[in-house]
Amino acid sequence: MSSAPLFCAAQPCSSLSSTGLSRHPLHYRSLLHAGGTWVCSASRKGRKAGSSGGGRKGNGDNGGSSGSDAHRLQDTIRDSREQQLSASKMLAKLLEAADPAAVAAEHVASLNEEFFWTVDTYIKMAKKEGEAEVVARLEAAMRAAFEAKQATLRPEIRLLNRLLSAEGPEQRAQILAAPEAGQQLLMSDRYFFSLLGRMLGDVARQPEGEQRAQLLARLEAVKADAAAAAEKAEAAA
Repeated sequence: MSSAPLFCAAQPCSSLSSTGLSRHPLHYRSLLHAGGTWVCSASRKGRKAGSSGGGRKGNGDNGGSSGSDAHRLQDTIRDSREQQLSASKMLAKLLEAADPAAVAAEHVASLNEEFFWTVDTYIKMAKKEGEAEVVARLEAAMRAAFEAKQATLRPEIRLLNRLLSAEGPEQRAQILAAPEAGQQLLMSDRYFFSLLGRMLGDVARQPEGEQRAQLLARLEAVKADAAAAAEKAEAAA
């Protein structure tokens, strides 16, 4: 599995932020191991920053919609931060677990898109700093979480995730060559292609950039390979 899977649960999703806000993940070193318990030091900083004064209050014409918009923005940022903290705590449980697979299966409901995005960000940080041992531990946690989440999904979604995680066309061809893959491509009125189409639309609506281009290219490649495999499966049926 690649280190940055485009994980899909039931709705289209991507590694890009859908809020339009710049996301500022914690550094992986913020997961401090002390006395056998992992804690996130940044949570204390967040509370301290949030408890400082509320700033100037609007008055006159500026106190209406502008104040409401500011509050909504603050709420969105706070919610995003809380989700990242929750994802970091879940990651800490996997890192300290003797059996990460069992822990992942127990907490599978917490293994959402935010979790996978956060772990992927930590992996990229650690790779950039040359922390090979940290990268290995994070990737092991990612694999355990990914496999636990996969087990809860319908077959078409599992197939899509496997194809999105494939290293290249050869690996995608191996996945699609399995007899069950053809069945999964065609079942439930081609739900696989409906889901893939929604994912393509979701990524296409994101701001332009290198990551968006790479994701679109990967999704289009999966679509082309899957369409060819589905045609063969229909002909053989």
